[in-house]
Amino acid sequence: MKSINIDLISMGVGIATMRPLILSFINDKTNIPCLSNINIDSSDKFVFRNQLDKLADENYKNYWINSRKEFYEILSQSMKSEDAMYYVVGSDAFIKDIIQRLRANNVKIDDIVIDRKDERKQKFLED
Repeated sequence: MKSINIDLISMGVGIATMRPLILSFINDKTNIPCLSNINIDSSDKFVFRNQLDKLADENYKNYWINSRKEFYEILSQSMKSEDAMYYVVGSDAFIKDIIQRLRANNVKIDDIVIDRKDERKQKFLED
């Protein structure tokens, strides 16, 4: 099986969806050389920040961001990585925006996962 980096991208409390995935990665890093957690929250009240920051190491990195400008800079850096998957959780507008940015940077649809039911997922990925 091929190794692949994973970028978890969420807004606000969307981090709650990512937390179990992060904890699972910490326990078993098989075929995942690097996991990044990118969370944007303009309120600066990052859920689970204290817990997840304690887990960070050379294979797991947290980005806690409160501005769109910085968020887009981090996202842009993450898209330079080859063999990466992107898991996006947030509002409909957030998901659409992130998918458009990923696709504009030649990220394949198969490398984008969103937290939506299958019938809605296809609509996001086709736009």
